[in-house]
Amino acid sequence: MSSSSLQIEPQAELLSQLIGTWSLLSYTIYLASNIGDEATGIHPYGPHVTGFITYTNEGYMSMHFCNPGQPPHRSTMPTESSEAELAESARRYIAYAGPFSVTTNKEGQVVVVHQAEVSLYPNWMGTTQRRLVKVENGGETLALWPETPLILNVSCVCPLTTVTRGNWDDAIDLSMVF
Repeated sequence: MSSSSLQIEPQAELLSQLIGTWSLLSYTIYLASNIGDEATGIHPYGPHVTGFITYTNEGYMSMHFCNPGQPPHRSTMPTESSEAELAESARRYIAYAGPFSVTTNKEGQVVVVHQAEVSLYPNWMGTTQRRLVKVENGGETLALWPETPLILNVSCVCPLTTVTRGNWDDAIDLSMVF
């Protein structure tokens, strides 16, 4: 078999595209039946959410999203902040990190699998976060959403995360691609 006839597995192709740091463009939760419909989308961390997702060659990932604008705490030491200051910080920030892998589900869709070894939200510690992935804009923009829609207040919802790398000033928002 010649090297030109070798097929690259979709997982390997995605893995090579993921490596690096991605800047958050948007984080929107949609009703599962209306993914991409801006009229039904909500922004749980505000319309100006900022953050990063990093994937390393060593197989680890880290995700940090923040709603900016909180006033500084009175103390310079987090351990000396008031309960109210800490609670407000937690409401405005979400993060988790751990190993990641790329696989294919039974429907043949490529999935990135995050193992949350550490998390600001304790319910995610030790969990597996499976995300479907769409790479667009020549590999510069990435959209991730849960493989299975979530139940939130008896509604079936789907959070959509859109991130970019490269020239971040010219990034496009792919929240309408679905």
